[in-house]
Amino acid sequence: CPKGGRIHLASLRCYWLSEMELSWSEAQASCQDTQGGNLAAADSPELQNFIHYSFPMKATVWVWLRGAGVEGPQQVGVMGPVSPAWRGGGIERQGVCTQMALGTLGQRRQDRCVGQHLFLCEREVTVSLPSMDSYLTGVTLMTGIYARAQIHTLSTAPDTGQLTVEMQLFPGLWFSHAGQLMSVELVVQPSPLSTLVRVQILRPYCSPSHHLVPPGCSSLLNPFSCCSAVPLCNTTGGCGMGQYWCHLLEVCVPITSPCSPYDSAAGDRGFALPPRYPAIPPFYHLVADLPLRMNASSELKTISLVLPEKAIMVYPDDIVAIQHTRKSGTFLHCRDSESSLTSPWRQSYLSLRRTEWGGWWEGGLSSLPQGSQWVDGVVCDLRMLYVDTLHKDSHGLSTEHDDLIDFANTETTTAPEIRPLTTGPTPGLRPICGLKIIHPQPDEKNQIHVQINVLTLIVVKILSGQKASSQWSAPVLRAGVPFLPSCPEELAQSWPSCVRRSYDTQFSSVTLVLPSVGAQALDISVMNSVSSQSASVKVCGYQAVMGLSVQPHGCLRMLVDTSQLFTAKVESGSSVKFTWVIDNLEKFAYEGESYSVVFKKPAEYKLRVTASNPVSSQSEEILLTADEITPLSDPEFLSVSEAIAVATTNLYTLRVKVDISLPVTFRWDFGDGSGTVIHTQPAPCQTMEGLVERGERHVYVQDSVSHTYFTPDEYTLHVHVSNQHDNTETSVKIKICPVLIRLLISSSLLVPLVTQPLHLEASLEPSSYGVFYTWDFGDGSEAIQGSHNEVNHAFGSAGVYNITVCANNTLSILTAWLMVEVMEKVTGLTLSYSGPNELSSTTEIRGKVATGTRLIWEFDLGDGSLQRNPTDGSVSHVYKSPGNYTVDVTVSNSVSQARQSISVEVYRLAIRGILPTECVMSGRDIQFSAQVNGNISKLTFHWTFGDGSPLMVVRGKPTAMHIFSSHGFFNVNITVFSFIRSVSHTATTVCVEAPITSITVQPSHSAVAVGEEVCLGVLVSPKQTTNYQFMWLSRSSGHSSITANAQKCFVYKEEGVEEVSVMASNKVSNKTAKTGIAIQKPVSELSVVHDGQSDTLTVNTMTLFWVDSCTGTNISILWDFGDGSPVEQNQNVSHVFTSAGQFTITVTASNAVSRDSVMLEVNVLLPVSDLSLHTNQPYAVVSEETVVTAVSSAISSTNYYWSVDGVTAARQGTYQFRYVFPKPGVYQVRVIAQNLVSMREAAIFIEVFERIEGLHIECQSLTNMEYIPTQEGVLFIGSFTRGSNVTYHWLATQRGINHRTAGEGELFQLLVETPGNITVQLTASNKLGETTSLVYIVAVERLTGASITIQSNIVAEGTSVNFSVTVVTGSDLQYLWYVNSDLSPLQTDVPFLFHTFTSLGRCFVRVSIQNVLSHSYVTKEFLVQEEVGEIDFEIDRKAHPFYKNASAAVSLRGLVHKGSDLHWDWKIDTSGKHTLFNGTNQMFIYTFTQAGVYNVSLNVSNGISWQTVSHSVTVQDAIKGLTLNISKTTVCTEDTVSFTPAISKGSNVSFVIAFGKKDSTLGQHFVNGQFITSNLPIGTHLVTVKAWNQVSSAEVTSTILVIERIQGLQLVNCCSTALEALKEIYFKTEVQSGFKVSYTWMFHLEGSEPSQAVGQEVMFSSPESGTLSVSVMASNGVCSQTLNETATVQWPVKEVKLVCHSERIFAGYSVRFSARVNNGSNLRFHWDFGDSTEALVTEFNTANHTYHIAGSYNVTIKVFNNLSHVSTQIHVEVNELQCSGPQASLVQGQSTILRSRPSYFEATVDIKNCSTYKTIYSWKIFRRSVCTDADKDFTRSMVTLRSQVDVTSPLLTLPKHALEVGQYCLVFTVSLQGTPLFLHRKTKVTVVHSPLVAVIKGGSHRLWPSLTDFVLDGSESQDPDVEPGVADVLQYRWDFMIK
Repeated sequence: CPKGGRIHLASLRCYWLSEMELSWSEAQASCQDTQGGNLAAADSPELQNFIHYSFPMKATVWVWLRGAGVEGPQQVGVMGPVSPAWRGGGIERQGVCTQMALGTLGQRRQDRCVGQHLFLCEREVTVSLPSMDSYLTGVTLMTGIYARAQIHTLSTAPDTGQLTVEMQLFPGLWFSHAGQLMSVELVVQPSPLSTLVRVQILRPYCSPSHHLVPPGCSSLLNPFSCCSAVPLCNTTGGCGMGQYWCHLLEVCVPITSPCSPYDSAAGDRGFALPPRYPAIPPFYHLVADLPLRMNASSELKTISLVLPEKAIMVYPDDIVAIQHTRKSGTFLHCRDSESSLTSPWRQSYLSLRRTEWGGWWEGGLSSLPQGSQWVDGVVCDLRMLYVDTLHKDSHGLSTEHDDLIDFANTETTTAPEIRPLTTGPTPGLRPICGLKIIHPQPDEKNQIHVQINVLTLIVVKILSGQKASSQWSAPVLRAGVPFLPSCPEELAQSWPSCVRRSYDTQFSSVTLVLPSVGAQALDISVMNSVSSQSASVKVCGYQAVMGLSVQPHGCLRMLVDTSQLFTAKVESGSSVKFTWVIDNLEKFAYEGESYSVVFKKPAEYKLRVTASNPVSSQSEEILLTADEITPLSDPEFLSVSEAIAVATTNLYTLRVKVDISLPVTFRWDFGDGSGTVIHTQPAPCQTMEGLVERGERHVYVQDSVSHTYFTPDEYTLHVHVSNQHDNTETSVKIKICPVLIRLLISSSLLVPLVTQPLHLEASLEPSSYGVFYTWDFGDGSEAIQGSHNEVNHAFGSAGVYNITVCANNTLSILTAWLMVEVMEKVTGLTLSYSGPNELSSTTEIRGKVATGTRLIWEFDLGDGSLQRNPTDGSVSHVYKSPGNYTVDVTVSNSVSQARQSISVEVYRLAIRGILPTECVMSGRDIQFSAQVNGNISKLTFHWTFGDGSPLMVVRGKPTAMHIFSSHGFFNVNITVFSFIRSVSHTATTVCVEAPITSITVQPSHSAVAVGEEVCLGVLVSPKQTTNYQFMWLSRSSGHSSITANAQKCFVYKEEGVEEVSVMASNKVSNKTAKTGIAIQKPVSELSVVHDGQSDTLTVNTMTLFWVDSCTGTNISILWDFGDGSPVEQNQNVSHVFTSAGQFTITVTASNAVSRDSVMLEVNVLLPVSDLSLHTNQPYAVVSEETVVTAVSSAISSTNYYWSVDGVTAARQGTYQFRYVFPKPGVYQVRVIAQNLVSMREAAIFIEVFERIEGLHIECQSLTNMEYIPTQEGVLFIGSFTRGSNVTYHWLATQRGINHRTAGEGELFQLLVETPGNITVQLTASNKLGETTSLVYIVAVERLTGASITIQSNIVAEGTSVNFSVTVVTGSDLQYLWYVNSDLSPLQTDVPFLFHTFTSLGRCFVRVSIQNVLSHSYVTKEFLVQEEVGEIDFEIDRKAHPFYKNASAAVSLRGLVHKGSDLHWDWKIDTSGKHTLFNGTNQMFIYTFTQAGVYNVSLNVSNGISWQTVSHSVTVQDAIKGLTLNISKTTVCTEDTVSFTPAISKGSNVSFVIAFGKKDSTLGQHFVNGQFITSNLPIGTHLVTVKAWNQVSSAEVTSTILVIERIQGLQLVNCCSTALEALKEIYFKTEVQSGFKVSYTWMFHLEGSEPSQAVGQEVMFSSPESGTLSVSVMASNGVCSQTLNETATVQWPVKEVKLVCHSERIFAGYSVRFSARVNNGSNLRFHWDFGDSTEALVTEFNTANHTYHIAGSYNVTIKVFNNLSHVSTQIHVEVNELQCSGPQASLVQGQSTILRSRPSYFEATVDIKNCSTYKTIYSWKIFRRSVCTDADKDFTRSMVTLRSQVDVTSPLLTLPKHALEVGQYCLVFTVSLQGTPLFLHRKTKVTVVHSPLVAVIKGGSHRLWPSLTDFVLDGSESQDPDVEPGVADVLQYRWDFMIK
């Protein structure tokens, strides 16, 4: 595929675009110049899409393709969509070929094949792999051919600096096999900067609690590896060579095929696109890292990595990742999803971007970072090749890792080894075949398993073989066992293999008993007189499994995510395998002696452990309860006072909720430095019975501590509670303080003013420490709280206030009061009035002050009226005439005065007019507005519109909306009413017109000639009687005209396209329309010409035709050549006539307004063409005739003129030319062919050769005509007598080695490296043939560097010695040996000689070496010695063993039997670790200074041999200071006592112990320095201990007293039944053996202090009920025994009362009963309801029961415990219900209501005509955001409504302000009184804030003099949600707008 080509992976075809433009036929030939190439054929939409995106173009470019067009006639140049059914083909009959558009997707056309265009080529490509064990990851080929480069990987990853890193993670590119990575290739995008890259291989893994699931698991449909809580899908299908297993498709696919979720077959299996992780993504750790640095590049490059020398191994499911320092998506070349379309090679990868500068992802990925982005549907140029170095049988099944197979594999049985023994045939008998062991069945390892000491039957079967017998080796040891036609009787019916398949099948059996555990080989031979067969099997013996037990026992409640270890053991059994299974999930079984269990979710689990071996098994089941851990919570101090008096002791108790399975620790810190108190309590399930059985998960436990604080202060009591999983803590503030006695208040002012600061001080006795003051000033202000006794306060308003101060130190409280009167000045006087007001109405004037008390008011009303001292600061007044009045108001008190004025307007009601006054539009809502003075909010407006519509009444607004349905003129009237009078306005006439809905312009012609008139008409909708106006605008003139006519005509003087627009309008609307008119000049003066010399043209020759002249606008030219070819449309065209004859060419020119034609006559003739020359052979031979033939299209009418350049002149002849060449060379033969219309010339070059004769080889360097030296160049020369153009080829072959030397040319230089026979062959050849010559020579190596070699220059006497001669170089050598100066040498052809020396001393050996080319001598000297033998040494003249005392000098002497030239080497060390002495003399003196074991070794050697002897020397210290330590000198029988000896000095000491007067040497030995026994009899014993070592001994004695042990301690008649509280109980104990025994009792009742008693008989009375622990200890002063018992203490039950909780009982409905008892504990209740149901026994005093039949019943209750029982009964009547249940539904009300408005809710109820019972209604409101269950108890959130709200009827009326803002659940209940029939209905109600009401006093329209202050008052604004009497807290914002 040439560079720049693009490869389509799905079809494995290469496409490339030409660089030049050619015709179709030339383009096809150019493509075919590339082997296998052709013009491309885009035969599918997917290929067309691929080509479109592979060769992008800025503009549309047409290229040649192969194709046969589309169905139906096609015109040249007509474009259409690309047909998917193009077929391969050539040029069509009409001479048009297929083209495709590049740059525009989906376009093709037909064009003349002679046109010059670019073209697209294609060829098939193949994928080659190194071997059948090769595999690919990524694409098989890169998607394009780019420049290539090799890059060496770096040893370490370079630093990125401040560059950011992107990781491209390909979870879908996984390796299918284990193998070695061989190559990595990728295509990199261009970049102006260098790039740092890391190509990585990552391996997925999961957390320890999860399992890795490979891709394609059918239960997950995971396209990538992911993690699962349970193991899934770990099997892989086996595939043959050249294929691999595709997980996603679950089939074998070729190595060169993809395995992608984008494959359509994967979609059929259910894989979703785009692919994602369906489960937990795995982690990835780094397997291989290939860092590299890439230089800047300006083009796409294919990079091949040079891998490091160390092999990189990959395994299945490994994936590929690339890190780089470029921007995202700019490094690796990938084809996007649009260009790939449906390619099965598409993948998705994760783009991970580092947000911070710098830094690689190191070591892999432990999680997927936030912000990761998927890139989907891309084909990336990345290819990795690896070789399966661990290739296995591809026909079986294999898993990811063979050592992880635990289920889902196929079992196979291995037949025993069968060894046929061939003997001579015996007529009449069949040979033995098919020997097989059938019972017991051998396993896959050819083993049978039996139980020891148990009789086992072994059966073999043969398929044929008469008169056969079997022979059995040990452990059976039997021979001659016959074969029978059936199995033994006990197996014949039950064992499948005992079925006899043919008459020849026979069976033989023996019995086996194995005495011990182990494995033995059992050989079985079967024979008859014809043949024999053998089988071997391993027999494995096992001890049966017995006594299985599991630890730990006890509380079996486990916590989720917390491991617990269980250990199994057996009492007996061999090769035991423990298998643990949870909930019978056999496929998740675990094997091992210990099993750690972690449960992930709460449930009850069955844990089964099975102990098994191949012959037996035992199982045990444990019921485990796994539960979520209950976190430590609700820590709460019980009854802790906030304040405590100093120096008093208090008990502090903390209660906390704990998990019942965990112990808990309390740590108390009192905060006063007294230290931490720590209490630990065991797990509640260990101390409280029945918690797990009752399903309890947690309980409350409490811990108490007493503590005293001595110093007044505030302390923090902190308690930390913890267990092994959790901790919590809590603290409480504790105040330690004294008791308060007296409190006083003092003030700085007697009478303060408003806002004047007042200083107050509180005095307290005896101390103010820790006091908290609360100041209440009585003015509604927030109370001041704090620790300061002085405050400042300013009153905001005048009045008499009661100031209160409260002093509180938590322990005691005191309160004091002070009365204060506050005065206020008058400020902030403001006035308002109720106007403007209509004449004769009441005007109210109101005054307000910001501050001031005891006010006096005075009003001057401006019309002479005066009013004084009104009660509330406001007056009312009626003015007699209209106008503006100034009202003066004065307000004062005894300390201040204020004055203010206000202007009051009084008007007379009047209407000024009605708006609008212009025309309005029909069908639309029109707003009419009345211009009226006065307070509009108090006016009523009556409107009539004159169109027949009814009267419209509007209150408080001067506007009204009205729609006129038709156009016309209408009279509008209005009458305005106030409280005083009414006023009307005369009729106003309103013009109403319809709007224009559409307008259309219609010209008379779409095109018109210049100067002709064209008219346009306008259609307007709707049509109306009144006329429209039309405004016309022509673009050419730029002027507009207005007409009332809907038509207008125009005349245009210039050509072009004119646009005319017209706007139609009436008084209420307008619309515009446009149209275009083409103005053209007519066609005229048409003339055409062509490029021919005359009107005679040549066949198949292109002629160019064009229009010479033509006038007109937008002319279209059509060419009809009269030869049947398609009509062409163009100004200039080219045409080829394919046949001879006369043709009429018609040319037509036309436009929209005219047409013109001309005709042209041409004559077409056939030319002479295709002249070429051919010869009868590719070359000519000297002196032999050659024939040259001319070939053309017109042979008969052509003359030929022949010539040979440089030899003959031109001469006329036929189309054949014959000639004989006289000598070799190259000749040109030329011919001219001519007819009447044309002439052609052709030539051909002919090469002439001469045949070869007389070939010969010469060499001047041969010795003796045969030999040449090695490593020296030898020249060979070749020659011949005749021939031309001769080529020489030399070949030198050396016999015996695969080495050849070749050469070319006349001279041949040969250099032979190794000696041997050589054949030199010369081959001379030319085009006519070849000839060969041979020469045979021998290469000999010259002799250099001769020497004698031997293992040592020192040799042994009498031993044969091998002398070897070595040379650096030399061959074909002869050797002469001179030993001991012998005159007659020994001659050999080999370089070695064996010789034996018979005398000691020195001698010489001389050797002569030679061959035909060289000669040399060598001499060597040798020393002959005797071998060393039989050595030893002695110490102090004694042989070993050696025992010596420390610090004593000893003599060492070496001994030897034979040897010469001896060397002595002594070494003394301690166990080979530390050398103490070295010596070289035969004898020396040495002193051992310390005790120990020394190793003394002696080495005696000479030049040829050595011997070593070593002995250990034990050096010991003498024993001194022996003593005996006894653990107890007085013990009880069976007590363990230990005896320990000790010495002050001595080494390697041994001890024995003896009791009594026994010989100490016969005593017992000590173990690990001690002697321990528990078997001493009663009495006093003498103890003797003896110590000794190899150099000394010692002895010591002592005594020990043994006393009888107390045994058989027991309680007499105790604790079998419950004990009664407060009743004295008699307790007695006794022992079976013991002397002088005393007894101590301990009684402990839960929750009370333990009590103690002494004596064999005691009395005890329990104060309460509960569990009583009784402990008694018997002691004789030395020995003791303790007995613990537990008893239950109960209160007796004395009286019971039975209560029924229903007034009336009805059949079919539950009734509740309860039993009330006045005493008793641990009670149980026996219920008998008097009907046919079974009695009920409960631990609770309540029970529910349902009677199904009406009638009278007696209910009996029996209450009992272990001490007593009582019973009672009541009589009940069960009635039948007379009615069915009521039905109710809520009338849909407001789901959202305003707080300021009353709300109504209603329910519709159907009681189904029931009058027997009274109907009860009830409404309840709960403050809850969720209203899902009306039966739920929401009592805590129920809203209490006001008493006046009726909640007992179907209608609920909620007054305003009844509910706060929020969400509520409204529940309606209807029930029938005295029955269980009721029904709930609910709805959700949301209460929201009401909108605020803004009010400006005086109305919305005011008139005011410009020189008077303008005051606006918004104080009457309000929040409707604020209840009366509560002050509004409003904020005001004023906006002013000036018009």
